[in-house]
Amino acid sequence: MPLSVVDPRQHVAHFYASEDELIGHVSAYVIDALTSDETVMVVATPSHVAAFEAVLVGAGIDLVRARSESRLVTLDAQHVLRDLGIDGCPSLAEFTGEVEDLISRLLESGRPLRVYGEVVALLWEAGLVGAAIDLENAWKGLIERFSFGLYCSYPGNSLGAIRNGSDGVRRVCDCHTAVMGSQSPIVALDGAEAAREFPWDLAAVATSRRFVADTLIAWDLNHVVDDASLIVSELATNAVMHARSTFTVVLSYEAGTLCISVRDGSAAVPSVRNPPRTVISGRGLGLVSAIAQRWGTDRDGAGKLVWAELPT
Repeated sequence: MPLSVVDPRQHVAHFYASEDELIGHVSAYVIDALTSDETVMVVATPSHVAAFEAVLVGAGIDLVRARSESRLVTLDAQHVLRDLGIDGCPSLAEFTGEVEDLISRLLESGRPLRVYGEVVALLWEAGLVGAAIDLENAWKGLIERFSFGLYCSYPGNSLGAIRNGSDGVRRVCDCHTAVMGSQSPIVALDGAEAAREFPWDLAAVATSRRFVADTLIAWDLNHVVDDASLIVSELATNAVMHARSTFTVVLSYEAGTLCISVRDGSAAVPSVRNPPRTVISGRGLGLVSAIAQRWGTDRDGAGKLVWAELPT
C-alpha cells in the first residue's frame, strides 16, 4: 500500500472516477494515519467501510485494537444523514453540535486527527447541492476551531446530472484548500483554484514543488508540470531567502491560462538581475521571465504576491 497522496492537514475534495480509485486513496489515507499514531474518523456508507477495512486488514492493521484505543472510529454516513434529516436536508446546528462533541473527545488523546467523510456526496447525489455546500462550510468552521484534516469525496459520474453543476462544483471547490481526482472536472472549469501555506524553511520549497505537481496532475495538466514546478521553486526560494517569511502558493486556472502565485510577508518588489557568469545565484526571476507568458508583482498591506502565467 503506497503512502497517502492526500495531505492530512488540508481540507481536500476528491472527485473520483471509479470505486477502485476511491478505495485505494481512502485506504492509504487511513493506514497512513494509523501507522503514524494518529486518530482517524471515517464517515462512509457501509459498503465503503467494508471495502476500506478489507484493505486495512490486508495491510496488517489490527482493527480491533485500533477501535479499542479510539484511534479508528467509523460512522455510517447514511445513518448520519437520516438522523439529521429535516425535510430532506440536514440540520446543520444539530450536526455541528454532535460532531463537535465527538471531535473534542477524540482530540483529548493528544493525537492529531484526520477525518474522511461522504455525507456531502450523498447530499450531492440526491440533488441537494446547496445543502452539500452548507455542510462543507459547517465542516470548515469545525476545522478552524479544532484544527484537523478533512478528506471529502464526490463521485465524478454524479456531476453532470446536477442542474447548474458547473456552478455547484466551483462552489464546492471554493470550500476546500486542495482539489484532486484522476478525472477532476475543474480542469475545464474557469476559476479552478488550489492554495496551500508553507513554513519559512528551505525544505518547504521542495514541498511546494510537490504540491504544484500533484495538483496539476490531478487537473490533467501534466504537460505544464515541469515549467510550473520550476517557477514555483524560484518564487518560493525568493520568499524564504529574501522575504524570510512563511509563504502561500496559489494555483488558478482560467481561460486556458495557469497562474502560479506566491504570497509572502515582504513588501520589497523583486526584479530580474543579470549576475556575472561566475555568480551562481540571482538568476531565478530571469528563468521565470523566460518561461512564463508574463509575470508580475502585486503589493498589499501584508506583503506581496508574485505571480507568473503559463498558457495551457
